[in-house]
Amino acid sequence: MTVRPKIVKAGFGFGILGGLIAGIAALMAFAPETAATANMWLGFLVVVLFFALGGMFKTEGSVSWGVVVFMAALATGVTVAVTMFEAMDIWFGIILTVIGVIEIVIAANSMTGRWIKTDRLLG
Repeated sequence: MTVRPKIVKAGFGFGILGGLIAGIAALMAFAPETAATANMWLGFLVVVLFFALGGMFKTEGSVSWGVVVFMAALATGVTVAVTMFEAMDIWFGIILTVIGVIEIVIAANSMTGRWIKTDRLLG
């Protein structure tokens, strides 16, 4: 079994970091005076996408390279949409969008693709 490349480890780390930041943003979006929870649930959608994306960079992952790239783009797109919908604070949205773009770059990297297509299958 080959060693997981550092860029793949970074992809896992950024995915988990994005999920944690999105969780904080989702909890801060709750407005108790109106009891409106829609903004909070949209934030939790971003949390789930980032945690799922982070999990795709694990050795035990069972998805193809194209799915990882698609998931990175989906997490970033949903983050932008939730931020534009004003369900999340603008600064959290900017930080999560930057993390999402980093995830797209990591997922689209050829070393990540080689590891997912060949080395991960041997492990």
